[in-house]
Amino acid sequence: MTPKRWIILLTALLVISNAYWVFVMIDTGITMTYREASFELTEKKSEQAIRLANLNLIGMGADEALALIGTDVYDLEPFEKEGCLYAGQVCLRLDENRVIVKIEADATLP
Repeated sequence: MTPKRWIILLTALLVISNAYWVFVMIDTGITMTYREASFELTEKKSEQAIRLANLNLIGMGADEALALIGTDVYDLEPFEKEGCLYAGQVCLRLDENRVIVKIEADATLP
């Protein structure tokens, strides 16, 4: 192989290896961002579930519970949707009489 071909080959390998490491760095950054966001969501949901569990809301009416809950961990007002009273992404399951029957921390918003 001539020196000119060695230079071209080594330059190409250098560019390819650098492109690979740039890709790995970007991919790692995106992965870490999603991991941190997921951890924060789980942490907030757990904190909200503990707050709600400590209020002894099961058996309480929705209106009475709304007054007792106040704002959630995101400083937002709880809202009612499709048989649940949502506070900080935690569902307080309501029966047909709008009485809280259980707390579902794993429920996702519809």
